[in-house]
Amino acid sequence: MGLRDIAAVLTGQRAEQRSDSTSSLLAGFLGAGGVVSAQQSIGYESAQTHGAVYGCVDLLVRLVGWQMPAYIGDTPARPTVVANPHPDPQMSGEHWRSQALESVMLRGYAAGLVTSFEPSGWPRKILPLHPDLVTWWDDNGRWRWYADGKPVELWQEGGSLWVAPSLRVSPGQPVGRSVIGHAAAKIRLGMSATKFGRDYFDAQGQPVSHLKLTDQPNVGQSVAAEVKSRYQQAVRSREPLVTGNAWELNMISVNAEESQFLETISANVADVCMFFGVPPEAIGGSSGDSMTYANVEGRNLALLTNTVGAWMAWLEAVYSMLLPRPQRVSLDPEALLRTSVPTLFNTANVGFASGLLERDEGRAMIGYGPARPDGDFKQPASPGVTNGGGGGGEPTPNP
Repeated sequence: MGLRDIAAVLTGQRAEQRSDSTSSLLAGFLGAGGVVSAQQSIGYESAQTHGAVYGCVDLLVRLVGWQMPAYIGDTPARPTVVANPHPDPQMSGEHWRSQALESVMLRGYAAGLVTSFEPSGWPRKILPLHPDLVTWWDDNGRWRWYADGKPVELWQEGGSLWVAPSLRVSPGQPVGRSVIGHAAAKIRLGMSATKFGRDYFDAQGQPVSHLKLTDQPNVGQSVAAEVKSRYQQAVRSREPLVTGNAWELNMISVNAEESQFLETISANVADVCMFFGVPPEAIGGSSGDSMTYANVEGRNLALLTNTVGAWMAWLEAVYSMLLPRPQRVSLDPEALLRTSVPTLFNTANVGFASGLLERDEGRAMIGYGPARPDGDFKQPASPGVTNGGGGGGEPTPNP
């Protein structure tokens, strides 16, 4: 299998070729602590047709994969494996992050092939693999890995395979838990409710009807076709239906359970969001909780604390494992919290007043350049240190 073959798989060109073999392999390897059959699981692509699944993954990919710059120490990360580990020239480092995050959020692990190494032996470029192409089995206490059915070794053991498990790994397993595997029943329920709703509204919201000619035991096909046509035309145009005295219209009512499909869809969004640790409100759903936030910053801070922060830590650990010690990568969540100009100015002012920031550092925080090109300026007296008297900003002696 060449690199272009893998790229073809990622773009769906070989989806039909791998479907049967992949399903049989997944039947034995997916899940934690047991065998999960293909019927019990749900497909990687089909799961993302569920609105809540797509919304949760999309939210976290945008926040962690695209909006947070990576740093090593106090400077932007320079190593290629962090700046842009993707070997395809049209892809950026953010694309690589997004592919890794999507895989790990859905299947419980991200995987790739190291296509080039630094002279020191550390990875330089890693081609992301579709997670369903990677399988493994326990060979007397040692995990054997396969990529698209071909044996491979982990790069840490001299091979080319890179694997990054998710946040939760069951004891005795080499990768994390598959979210869409555990949430398969909820995802299928949501899809069924959505299909029912789509079919219902495709029929203009009308239940099945029964038109009966009461003065005749049988109705000819031509007469029945004419009556049905008139009835359907009246329904579509929302006009009254006019019939003779002999015609009787019976509406077959929808039972109470079927009439609740909209509520089922809404509740299902919250159920699926629970598996991803995302508050339903963050993707347009509702949890039924009456708690509100005073401003956008408060809501984003709660999202950062309860959800995004954990995925930040995961990506930082993944990057750091690809670098020689003691280098460690950190992500900057400032972009998530930077939502209003007044908040930015207030933060910069407080940082300067407290001595945590130099003036130019505060100006840079809000998008301004240095006060002077050479950075040489006279520092004014720090505010809040005088007691109301004295000249030149100096406090007067206390009596």
